Amino acid sequence: MRAIRFCEATGRYFCSKCHTGKKCIVPGRVIESWDFAKYEVCDRAYTFLNSAYLFPSYNIDVINPQLYEDVKGLGKVKVAKQQLEHLLVYLKDCSSTKAKASK
Repeated sequence: MRAIRFCEATGRYFCSKCHTGKKCIVPGRVIESWDFAKYEVCDRAYTFLNSAYLFPSYNIDVINPQLYEDVKGLGKVKVAKQQLEHLLVYLKDCSSTKAKASK
């Protein structure tokens, strides 16, 4: 008989063949409570989370906007990100930037 294990990423139970006890950071826990601890996840979730690690796709503004107030410094990161986005638009539209790039 195989042991049943709980996956912290999916919230489901798996057999020990599909859940070998690998640990990783669970994005839902980060967004909800700023928890960066590593939790046991099933092998499929582990593979997915590691492949998506460099490509975050969660919108904190929609999921938990209160996090910006609760976590010291996160609000500053949000402002800096917005400023960089505006700068990127400027650089894409600026004719002198385009002229320098073509030289």
